[in-house]
Amino acid sequence: MKKKFRIKDKKFDDLIKYLADSFCVPEVCDSMSVFSFSGKYIIEIIFINNKISYRFNMNVLSKDSFDYELENKFPYIDIEPENFRFFLRMIQDMGFIDVYTNTSKLFYFTIDSHTSIEVGNDAYLGNVMEVEGNLDLDHATDQYCSGIITGSDIIETLRSSDNGTDKLFDALEKVDSKIHSYCALYGINLSESPSTINLRVSSKSNDYSDIDYLFKNLTSRYIPDSDSIDSNMLNILPLELSIIIPCFNTNASIEKVLASIESQFITKDSFSKIEVILIDDASKIPLFSVVDKIKNEYSFCIRNIRCEENIGLSNIRNLGANIAKYENLIFLDSDILIEKMYLFEHSMRLRFFSNALYISLKKNIELSDEAISLVNIKRGLERPDNFDDKRFNRNINKKSNLVHSISVEGDFKILNETDNLKKLGYGRSFNGIDLAACVVGHNFSINKKMFNAIGGFEPSFQGWGLEDTFFGMEIIASGNFIIPVLSTGVYHINHPPRSGSENNRKKELELNLSLFRKLIDQIYEK
Repeated sequence: MKKKFRIKDKKFDDLIKYLADSFCVPEVCDSMSVFSFSGKYIIEIIFINNKISYRFNMNVLSKDSFDYELENKFPYIDIEPENFRFFLRMIQDMGFIDVYTNTSKLFYFTIDSHTSIEVGNDAYLGNVMEVEGNLDLDHATDQYCSGIITGSDIIETLRSSDNGTDKLFDALEKVDSKIHSYCALYGINLSESPSTINLRVSSKSNDYSDIDYLFKNLTSRYIPDSDSIDSNMLNILPLELSIIIPCFNTNASIEKVLASIESQFITKDSFSKIEVILIDDASKIPLFSVVDKIKNEYSFCIRNIRCEENIGLSNIRNLGANIAKYENLIFLDSDILIEKMYLFEHSMRLRFFSNALYISLKKNIELSDEAISLVNIKRGLERPDNFDDKRFNRNINKKSNLVHSISVEGDFKILNETDNLKKLGYGRSFNGIDLAACVVGHNFSINKKMFNAIGGFEPSFQGWGLEDTFFGMEIIASGNFIIPVLSTGVYHINHPPRSGSENNRKKELELNLSLFRKLIDQIYEK
């Protein structure tokens, strides 16, 4: 059973905070509805971030009453983003010429499989709360809402609306400007011409300011803030995480890596909803020899898998994602120790806005350093006081092996110069560094659906370098954001090159760079 309530003026933000405190952190989505009428029928197109669906229905404007039971007999059907322009051509030929458009931010509070609350702003109806399931919300509706919205209210609002229609296509065959702007924001390709991943990336913004503002309203912190979120919000965070750790000859560090996960500042109940997937890529000494002795010391589930033949980093990560139990994925290297707030900080953002890949910065440290002794790790590591991370401070010179050309040599603070990556959209680069280059595989978080939508990591890359940058290109091309999380960080344990020598690593990078340039200019069909 669904009920719609009209929210009182100036009570929208207060209602969001009340529901978050009472139930859970909401997921926020950009949304656009497109309506078009043709005779007895109406077509409704719904965008939720970069997902598109549609359905046909009876023309409610030709009726005196609204039959919800009849409405629910017309299901939504998904549209693949790459087919969307052809779909628009098709419905135009069917007589759907003029369109009403409505953009909004939607907040989803998922209580359980049968109960949810959706809060959003509607161009026709104002601010609206829709409740599904049996919830006692009398206090909320009395304080924040002005009444129930009925089917007849919807009809009268549409009939009397001052929001006029626009042409689906203008005389020059350009798609309606509102639809075009939304598609540009979320990387939905409206071109009828063949496209490459490079062209897709050049149409995608990374300005997440709107989401940033909404996140601050809920948590009092911007997404990239260096200050941690109030830990009182731990109680409203449903934490479910699959942590994927590829391992190759890293037996010396894995105990410390697991200890840094065990020392996370989260509730005790949350550990039962965390799994750590260790995948041993044919190490000389099997990882079992270390992990089996200590796995009972941890509060989370450990899944230890061994490949008898080396299959490479990309395949290992893909394997981990394929078998992951939960929708929120965190990828860590087997030489990465996470600061005690890492899981909390990343989970808050993943839960709030899932159409983004979240990155944090690293500090290099020696395995023998007392600061990362097991005793100190078990107490909980503090956020690094400085970072040795190319996205924080990078020396760029003519010998730097970058995808883009270099304008000038020197030290550059990428995050500072690009407003925490907001200015690196539309394929821009900052002195050789673009948005995709800011995706580094040693630590990041991502939603599983987003990972699967692009097919994971490209397995053609062998050895060191650029498999994560190309992964970033695909993430951006698919209409997702790259956002830094600076309130937490990681420690990277120094080690000799996995390639055997610096010379070998350089050769691997050169081969991967050649492959990278070839792939980004091929026809892209995902």
